[in-house]
Amino acid sequence: MRFENNTPIGLIKIKGPLGEKEIEATIDTGAFKSLVSLDLCKELGLHLKEIREVRGVSEKPVRAKIFWAEITFHSKKINTVVGFNLPVDKNAREFEKALIGRDILENFKLTVNFKDKEIQLEDC
Repeated sequence: MRFENNTPIGLIKIKGPLGEKEIEATIDTGAFKSLVSLDLCKELGLHLKEIREVRGVSEKPVRAKIFWAEITFHSKKINTVVGFNLPVDKNAREFEKALIGRDILENFKLTVNFKDKEIQLEDC
């Protein structure tokens, strides 16, 4: 894990029927669900669970496609993910690729020290 432009970044592995991929994602303690791009969901052949209206970094609610995937973060496997194509304004570019949300983070003790640019993560 590291900081990029004062943004904490973590590495997640996403596994689907058509393969797996490791990607960097923004650690977002305010996000209820973890997000990955729709393109990646399609590339990995993830199964659509439902379509739901959600709120996020966009002004208005949008319809999001919710997929199930096996996510590995810090050696722990978690089944969750939301595929998205949310409109992201120029001030929130760190959210374009992927987010690690509370659905993953609740499995860990996370300490983010912005002043010293340190991230500590422990299994619960």
